[in-house]
Amino acid sequence: MSEQNKTFARSFFQEADRGRTPVELCAPGFTAHFPGPPAMDLEAFDQFEATIHSAFSNMSHPIEEIVGEGENVAVRLRMEGTHTGDFMGLPASGKRFSVEGTAFLRIAEGKLAELWGIFDQIGLQQQIGG
Repeated sequence: MSEQNKTFARSFFQEADRGRTPVELCAPGFTAHFPGPPAMDLEAFDQFEATIHSAFSNMSHPIEEIVGEGENVAVRLRMEGTHTGDFMGLPASGKRFSVEGTAFLRIAEGKLAELWGIFDQIGLQQQIGG
């Protein structure tokens, strides 16, 4: 099960790199957790992702390490892209960025049930000019 779930996690991020939320990979009752805002259901997460993709073009999430046990997968990754739209009050700078991040996924019955994510927000702001 762990190997299947690690493959699933890779697929989730590959689909996200195409500039959209892979809603078909999410379970009913999906919840996303990030530091700061309240937990998000699938609709709110999809809107959040749309905001990110409108601010940063050619986003990618290269995976550096992935560990799985049972229905849980931990991913150490990077977020990379170009700042081409407004983000948190910062106008587009055209600058490339690459920051570290971590995601924890709970996969139930072949679907993403929960996602916990964190990334280097200070590093991102420094790289894009904030």
